[in-house]
Amino acid sequence: MPAEILENPLRLFCTFTSGTTSTLIVDDSVNPVLVRELLTGLVYLMHPHGQGDSHRTAEKYKGTIDWFVGELEMRGHRGGAAGLTRAGLAALWWEAGNRRESESRRMLAALDAETSVLAPDVRELVRGRLYNRHPNSEPLPPYDEVAWAGLTRAARTIAKESWAAYRAARATAEAGQDPYMHGWTRENILKKTHDRPSVRRAVELTIIGLARYGELFTTDRYHPGLRPFPGRATSKPSGNANKTPPVADPTFQPLLGAALYLVQTLAPPLLRELDAKRRYVARRAALPAARMDLGELEAVILRHVEEQRPFDRNVNWAKTRKWISKDDPLGQVNLYALAAEAGRREINPSTLRAVRDVLEEAVEGVGIEEPFCRGADMVERADGQGEVPWSGLLSERGLRALTGVVKTASHVVIVALSGMRQSELREMNVGCRVPPIEAGPGLKRYKLASRVVKGKPLGGVPDEWVVIWEAYQAAEVAEQLLGPGAEIGDPLLTSPLDNDRFTLFRQWVNGSAGQALGLTPIPEGQLTTRMLRRTLALEIAYRPGGLLAAKVQLKHLSVVTTEGYAARPGGAQAKFLAEVNAEEAERNKDLVLAEYRRYQQGEMPAGPGARDLISFFASIDGKLARAAAEDATVVGSDQEVRALLAEIAGVLHLGVANYCWFIDPSKALCLKLAGTPNATKPLAGMCDSARCPQATHHPCHRPVWAESVRNKQVFIESIGRNHKTEKARLQADLDRDVKVLATIDAATT
Repeated sequence: MPAEILENPLRLFCTFTSGTTSTLIVDDSVNPVLVRELLTGLVYLMHPHGQGDSHRTAEKYKGTIDWFVGELEMRGHRGGAAGLTRAGLAALWWEAGNRRESESRRMLAALDAETSVLAPDVRELVRGRLYNRHPNSEPLPPYDEVAWAGLTRAARTIAKESWAAYRAARATAEAGQDPYMHGWTRENILKKTHDRPSVRRAVELTIIGLARYGELFTTDRYHPGLRPFPGRATSKPSGNANKTPPVADPTFQPLLGAALYLVQTLAPPLLRELDAKRRYVARRAALPAARMDLGELEAVILRHVEEQRPFDRNVNWAKTRKWISKDDPLGQVNLYALAAEAGRREINPSTLRAVRDVLEEAVEGVGIEEPFCRGADMVERADGQGEVPWSGLLSERGLRALTGVVKTASHVVIVALSGMRQSELREMNVGCRVPPIEAGPGLKRYKLASRVVKGKPLGGVPDEWVVIWEAYQAAEVAEQLLGPGAEIGDPLLTSPLDNDRFTLFRQWVNGSAGQALGLTPIPEGQLTTRMLRRTLALEIAYRPGGLLAAKVQLKHLSVVTTEGYAARPGGAQAKFLAEVNAEEAERNKDLVLAEYRRYQQGEMPAGPGARDLISFFASIDGKLARAAAEDATVVGSDQEVRALLAEIAGVLHLGVANYCWFIDPSKALCLKLAGTPNATKPLAGMCDSARCPQATHHPCHRPVWAESVRNKQVFIESIGRNHKTEKARLQADLDRDVKVLATIDAATT
């Protein structure tokens, strides 16, 4: 049974695991509001909510309540916990002992966890480190020579025994066999444990090296024709490759889609609900505590019946039940809310006895509901299948949980659409949104301010990120969710975007609330901010003309990343752009290698630049053939071929319907049309790949050209007879597209 706060007189009733009970009478004559709030926090520190499980523990906390309230009263504070200040608490705790400070911090933290009553700066102080260390936590004295010698002997003994055990396990593993074939004995299990890919790779590299450099060995060598593990390189590629895996697309799409939906669709009504709750709490706190008029209370009850409006459910058992028994039919009714409707702070026992019959009959007639999100506005489902209420009925705890989910969504959007690191996200504060800059007619540039920590001096350095509107909007929502008490400079994140928050977000999306809104379930799997950053870099590099998520163009993300680099060449966004460029270089090498392998299989490129590309591939064949003739140990593995193709991979630019091999700017048709012969990159918006001598078409581009043919055929058929000129122009474009399709088909058959 949970602890309870009882009245007349004010007392705390506790039941412990031993079966015993305890009743502590508390003096509330000095500051009744603060005493009751601290008792509420104490309820959640006692059994079964907390670890307090004895009468002695409860007595200690009661003494701390008397001390805390008395000290604050002498310092001029006579209000509730909402009026506590950071400076006042710091001054009080600085002079207190360890136990008083520790116990008062715990009660305030427990109270705030349930009611969110503390101001943000006070909440941060309450959850911080103690000013007064525990007397038993002082540093231990240093080891003397005898103790140090004993510790050294023990460490050496453990090291020798561990090394001996490892050698014995290794010897046992060498005698084992495949456990799937010969049973799960100890030897076979150790065999499987030690037979790791890294160990096998080390053995392969040793054998490959001995085979390829056999001429160095005069007395013994492999057979000259032996080619072990064909296609494997002699060594691993050099360099510090990025080993962080990206988020798989089946996980990334629903994750980002849900986060955008919550920020853009759910956040506005949620903010209105939170604002309404704050206004209600403020109005109720200002109500008088005078005795209630029976006529007013009965009128409120009758209005509920006439309007068929359910009563509010009891928010907190310990706070609102008080002197009502557990089996009372009114035990689930929030009497504080009912009193507030009648213009008073609370209902006393005598008043409740006078209206009990009327109230019980009304409760039976209209029922009880959760107090929040009643009459929720309709919103469009995420899947477009009609409209639904933006939320079901919520308790106070449910409203806090939903607020946390939307906070996580806003932080996910910022990271996923900007590429910020976790450290840079944590350095964002209220006021991080730099006022938009007019970049042209109808165009705005959005920036978010933060600090770069990685690789910088202690404390980091200020920096700014150029972002798209969706990320800027997410930062605005994150600020608003902190409430009106948040001040400029307060942290935007109160907790890191870690695995726990990703898990809670996934559970909400996959649960009944998320599915009612038409959100796509998020599959299980690891999620980190580093993975989101890597995913964005890969998406910009590999799919420059595609969509990252619904309505989020990768082209826009690429542009703002480049603008961020141009604005601050040494900033964090420049480093992210370098990661994107590295991924683009790898992408180009993969694409060129794939086209070279198709060329070897007889599938040729098409387009005006096909002849030059085929000639280049033929020259690679010649180089490989000459190298093999000069040294029989040379094998044309993918890694070696990629090295030969690196030159042309560096000039490859991806178009929507073609590959551009920007080898000679003087031949680029787009630069001639634009009159910019000295440009260092092609102008994709002016590309005419059917005529440019450096453009090629491949099977991956066929769907784009086929779709263009279908659209133009439909449009030509809809043109009237009086528009002959327009029809002739479109027919010429259609003939060109049909010709491109024919050349692609002819080259691949």
